[in-house]
Amino acid sequence: MKRGVSWLLTVLSVFLVGCTAEKAVVSWGNAPIRVGEHLAVGDFMFDTGATYSAVFDDSILLAGSPVSSETVYDINRSRKKQDIYKIRLLEIGDVSVENGSFIYVPRTELPSYMDQFKGIIGMNIINRANWFFDTRANRVEVCPKDYLISIPDDALCLSYRSSNVHPETSLVIEDILFRKVRIDFGSYHTLDLNPSDIVRINELAAEKHIGSEATSSFSLFQDKIPKTLHEYQDVNVGDSFVFTSLKIHENETDTDIRRIGFGFINYFHYFFIDTQNRKIYLFN
Repeated sequence: MKRGVSWLLTVLSVFLVGCTAEKAVVSWGNAPIRVGEHLAVGDFMFDTGATYSAVFDDSILLAGSPVSSETVYDINRSRKKQDIYKIRLLEIGDVSVENGSFIYVPRTELPSYMDQFKGIIGMNIINRANWFFDTRANRVEVCPKDYLISIPDDALCLSYRSSNVHPETSLVIEDILFRKVRIDFGSYHTLDLNPSDIVRINELAAEKHIGSEATSSFSLFQDKIPKTLHEYQDVNVGDSFVFTSLKIHENETDTDIRRIGFGFINYFHYFFIDTQNRKIYLFN
């Protein structure tokens, strides 16, 4: 495995043991967003699949200092010592993060498509506020955790829990309940489901299956991963939402992690992340 991969495993898939850094304080504000295959707030990737936040430019660290060096574990249980920096003040657009804890990853360790970002906003920062995204106006409002908005009755609600601090939910597709689905904004896919899941959908909604094709998926961990991409039309998701076109990447095995990626979230014009009550509302 390349050296750079071990850094990225640390940033995007780890949970920390005994970290002594203080929690970040996120001040109320708003910032521009960029919506493409990934979601960017200011110049930072917004990634619910990242346990910890990260910075890629060492100049940002001038405002902070290392506060701990902890043993971290990736999803394969390999270990690595990593410095955790507490940065006194970090401006992300019009949003301020005070005393936030970040891992430093040198740009030389990153894949080329990450060059557009200064860092990653991971769950340790996301969990300190509520977030309202308007993809039409390309803006995000960052609010105190007790701040709520008026939600339309037809909004799709994803109630989530934490599995090693990654948000995890259940999802109903064509009346089939899928449990333990990771919400991973860092993935550009719409959905990743297991082979047996695809079989169940095809059995219940054969007339909605448009077709399948072999493709490749790029990852932070491998250059290319062979995948089968399935496309469906007029698919019922949750209680009321219908995807006119839904693309699902098939995992290699039934033990792989099911994921909701940013491609799923990007079907909607608005979404609100209520971290206090652990709910994500999606609506148009």
